[in-house]
Amino acid sequence: MRRQPAWVLTCAVQRLGLSLAVLCAQFAWCPRLAFPDHVERSAEAKDHADRGMELAQNGDLKGAEAELLLAIELAPRDPAYLAILGGILGMQQKLPESSAYFEKALRIDAGDVATRRNLASNQFQFTDRGVSVHAGFTALSEV
Repeated sequence: MRRQPAWVLTCAVQRLGLSLAVLCAQFAWCPRLAFPDHVERSAEAKDHADRGMELAQNGDLKGAEAELLLAIELAPRDPAYLAILGGILGMQQKLPESSAYFEKALRIDAGDVATRRNLASNQFQFTDRGVSVHAGFTALSEV
């Protein structure tokens, strides 16, 4: 391995430090740009969501639903919590409620491909039940 001269390393470290200082200074006056609402998570909301995920993994979908509803009450604009609750409701075959939470999550984070796919899956299941012929395509075209 070739060794770099000390001055090159010193210059790189100083430049990195300066870049970090400039970045921090940019966001010091405007914290809403640094941390948008939809990614802010309170510790309590995260605890409820983690408990909900654990309950879901252990097969207690009703308990998981209750915990995620509490998490969403504390962090209503968190698309991850909304999408997870949509998935848990979908596992309970509560497809209309599940789709509503997927749609809320997509209104906040329209680029989430997994949530979009889950919504399309719900809507496809509606078509299997004879609810709507075109419902399976709305998740891909509307959002």
